[in-house]
Amino acid sequence: MKIKSSLLNFKQILPAIILVILVSSVINLHAQVDPKETMQKFGTALQIIEFAYVDSTDAPDLVETAIVEML
Repeated sequence: MKIKSSLLNFKQILPAIILVILVSSVINLHAQVDPKETMQKFGTALQIIEFAYVDSTDAPDLVETAIVEML
């Protein structure tokens, strides 16, 4: 009887365990960042700042400051 009870509890818990594993796998895949995409976004932001910002910009200084602030 105790084995049947344990097996029944396991069958009830198994879908929840599978769901947790699947969700954590999807989150892990989503959390991985593509370095090329990140660099492209950074470059796009820099271009927008250079062309649309009202004041003049010093791109090398802007990049250095951004890197320091990100760290």
